[in-house]
Amino acid sequence: MWKWFALGLGWLVPLSAQANDSTAALTAGGLVLTKTDAIAMETERLVITPDSVSVGYRFRNVTDKPVVTQVAFPLPDLSLSDAFYGHPAIPSDDPLNFVGFQTQADGNPVDAKAQVRFRVNDADVTDRFLQLGLVPSLADPGVHKVFDTEAARDNLKALGASLEGALSDLTQQTTFHWRQSFPPAKEVEIAHRYRPVAGFQNLSQLEWRKLSTTAFKELFCLDDGAARGIESYLGTKAFYPTRTVRYVLMTGNNWAGGIGHFKLQVRPSGEFEVAIFCKPDGSGGVAGRTLELNFKNFSPKRDLDILFIGRRGGY
Repeated sequence: MWKWFALGLGWLVPLSAQANDSTAALTAGGLVLTKTDAIAMETERLVITPDSVSVGYRFRNVTDKPVVTQVAFPLPDLSLSDAFYGHPAIPSDDPLNFVGFQTQADGNPVDAKAQVRFRVNDADVTDRFLQLGLVPSLADPGVHKVFDTEAARDNLKALGASLEGALSDLTQQTTFHWRQSFPPAKEVEIAHRYRPVAGFQNLSQLEWRKLSTTAFKELFCLDDGAARGIESYLGTKAFYPTRTVRYVLMTGNNWAGGIGHFKLQVRPSGEFEVAIFCKPDGSGGVAGRTLELNFKNFSPKRDLDILFIGRRGGY
């Protein structure tokens, strides 16, 4: 049985992210996340594996009147660097629904619409980018060929962006949204399932030891005892395969009273046997095999950044 470890606080790793539901408003400039005091999130049950994210919510209209609102589910910000240099990590060939997002309300499929916005630093360049006719999304399977030309680089420069080395300041924001009815004093159940845009890396023993004593302490709240325990459990391999999955949890604070009951399960699977991450209440971190956390009357203080590690599949 793998132990739980008490770990220290850490810093959010800038990796690909999935996100909690939030109420939203459609404006001329696109979807804007808002807060509500009319709808409470009574429960959230979240299960994360290296290959899938499934989440079920139970909402309640706390007023005596029906509420119809726009509900939004923001996907990870996707940079041109991510797409150009890490495209194998994108799980679907659909350029708009590149995580295979599916949602249901009270057991019925929901036809969620995707909104895509492109930004260079803080400037919205969506209209200008689409007018270039390059790709409709940075998750387009042909993005490599499209941007690997002088003409495409010149177009990026015209937008104020660039693709120098492995870096780019062009990013894509994708948000699914739909109109949702909440009857007065009744519960509504909403469920999502999708495949995360995960980060991949094989670490040598030397790299693992270096990162576990520096970067991993901050990124995943890993302490020295947990690092030694994980290394002992995994054994001596030439390489450790790793995968990173991020889930944006802070938007749970947009509902009345935060989250009534939050249950999180993190389940390593396949070649990945151990997970480490910082607790979303800011109290430290955990490491081990199948992990479960429960919070009541919960207001998330940080998003989830999860590192999965394996001892099989390395080379």
